[in-house]
Amino acid sequence: ETIKSLEKIIQRMKLALDAIDAEEGALCDIEFHKIIFKGSKNYILMQAAGYVNSLMEISIKGNRSLLLQEEENAAKLYSEHKSIFEAIKQKDPVLSRERMEKHIQRVRVLYKETLK
Repeated sequence: ETIKSLEKIIQRMKLALDAIDAEEGALCDIEFHKIIFKGSKNYILMQAAGYVNSLMEISIKGNRSLLLQEEENAAKLYSEHKSIFEAIKQKDPVLSRERMEKHIQRVRVLYKETLK
């Protein structure tokens, strides 16, 4: 179920990217992370996600549109989400973690550069 949900959201992300629809891209980004939290079946992660979900949504909606002003950033974010999905689909926890950490680090750098 998690794999199917992630696959659908990745497809929606691609459509949003192609349509240059930053709002839809942000919604897909939020949904992508929610699906991963829920799919982890890790009670602590799911509870923590519930507490930080509002903050994450505000951050993504507010800041992602700034990042997406650069088409290259939007394409890179899509690519990173897709690579995380592929690692999850392969059921490779080490690769999934590596790709998620790389993604989070890149987003931090992008935010710092964009918000200067």
